[in-house]
Amino acid sequence: MKDLGINCIVIDAADVPATQYEEVMKTDNIDAVKLVKALRKEDLRTVYIREKENLDDRSVVRIRKIIQKIYVFINLVLNICYIVMELKYLINLILQEHIGQTPLLNG
Repeated sequence: MKDLGINCIVIDAADVPATQYEEVMKTDNIDAVKLVKALRKEDLRTVYIREKENLDDRSVVRIRKIIQKIYVFINLVLNICYIVMELKYLINLILQEHIGQTPLLNG
């Protein structure tokens, strides 16, 4: 909206001052009057809106963290596969030494 020359602010609804009556009676007219009064008094605190570039940077960081978790998981799976292969090798050695048989487990 800034690009179109429209001055727009975003506020948290909880920051708009209201009387007890206004809190109970919720209508568009009452809400509009509350906003106008607060704007005239400059009594509104704006909410920070991130720039698009900032949002894109945050997305890249978020995706990077996901990729790191996937990488850790893949390494864990590969380590488990390596341990299984080592166990098969050791079982084959034990069978060869103590029983004198050819390996029962292949691969």
